[in-house]
Amino acid sequence: MIPDNSNGPDANGNTQNLLQDLIDYVKAGINCRMLLVGDNAQLPPVGMEKSPALDIKLLSGYYGLRAGHFELTEVVRQEKESGILFNATNLREQIRENGKFPAFRDGFPDFERVAGSELGDKLSDAYNESGAEEVVVVCRSNRSANNYNRQIRFGSLWMEDEIAAGDYLMGVKNNYFWLEKDSPVGFVANGDLLRITRVIGFEECYGFRFANIAALLVDYPEHPAIELKVILDSLYTEAPALTREQSNDLYKKILEAHPEADTKTAKHALIAKSEYYQALQVKFAYAVTCHKAQGGQWKKVFVDQGFITEEKVDLAFLRWLYTAVTRATEKVYLVNFKDEFFEG
Repeated sequence: MIPDNSNGPDANGNTQNLLQDLIDYVKAGINCRMLLVGDNAQLPPVGMEKSPALDIKLLSGYYGLRAGHFELTEVVRQEKESGILFNATNLREQIRENGKFPAFRDGFPDFERVAGSELGDKLSDAYNESGAEEVVVVCRSNRSANNYNRQIRFGSLWMEDEIAAGDYLMGVKNNYFWLEKDSPVGFVANGDLLRITRVIGFEECYGFRFANIAALLVDYPEHPAIELKVILDSLYTEAPALTREQSNDLYKKILEAHPEADTKTAKHALIAKSEYYQALQVKFAYAVTCHKAQGGQWKKVFVDQGFITEEKVDLAFLRWLYTAVTRATEKVYLVNFKDEFFEG
């Protein structure tokens, strides 16, 4: 078994439980081995200082495994002479040495500083050259991503409707409800990209707003479009997905509308088949947080660090920056980065 993106959390944000499940699954087989793939310079799972799946001492000690490690050094995502690769390599070294301020080298055609006054034009040019599917803004917070998504949809892509055909969405919570059981995809995963092909209609129910859409799964171009229901309340929430309070509220209102479900088994069955509770939670995919971008790649990546003071430039920030920069295959744009981040 070869699980990729071993820095990432499971659907509930619990990396260690997922790791235990993987280990138990492999141990249940005969003569099975597991190869965990990840990048220890990238962001660790939310709330952790390092990824448990890449911690040899933890794997050997706590889990009792015979574990070894090997570091790959050949780069395949960027060209060997690229500014992305040069600066990402320097960031890796600073992370390895617990460094502080990065010292980017500019002057590369694929590594560009962008002032706020230039941003609108640069984004428009990127969309015209590469298409919305291949451009992303990586932000420090959901609030910043929400603001970008509004500005990009209305200002760069000229989309005035709440959601529209052609919009790109990102699933923000694993969903097993909408794909057929025999689908080779299996489920819509947290981080999967969808392109809306048709908006069928809108609904308001249980105090929440929904849209019925047809959409293509971007990473599975051979898969036919699927029809599904998305919950619109997750689009601009400042949480990574619906909050626990929102999910509980929806759960309770669905049960209140069906008093005939008066046993634990009946309630579970009702929720399991409710297309409202099982609606796909989504956000717009034009701007995302770095944790949401992790594991993905785009041709052009705009990196916005937001407001950051010198004391906040620490190891965690360097990991965030490294993860953001390495999402790009063709070009990185650093938005409003101060001179202190560059050589000389």
